Amino acid sequence: MSTKSVIIGKMVTEKVTKMEKNNVYGFYVTEKSNKDKVKESVEYVYGQKPLKVNIVKRPKTPRRAGKQRREIYDAGKKIAYVTMEKPLGKIVARS
Repeated sequence: MSTKSVIIGKMVTEKVTKMEKNNVYGFYVTEKSNKDKVKESVEYVYGQKPLKVNIVKRPKTPRRAGKQRREIYDAGKKIAYVTMEKPLGKIVARS
């Protein structure tokens, strides 16, 4: 797995927006990633070394869909909360 392919995308929610004031950022990451890989990837993409990485795995959730109200499941997601020393600001990620 390459360094760039660990981060799927940046989270944009109310919770993460409030956390960004404390230099904590949320990212969706791949299922096979771990703290070390996320740390390397964030450092490569944003050019700053993270202080701390916390990973949370959200379980898949049931939803109703269709006319028959059959039950389907949303995929579970893995989220990394990354604490940075300085705010990222309006930095555009390197691709």
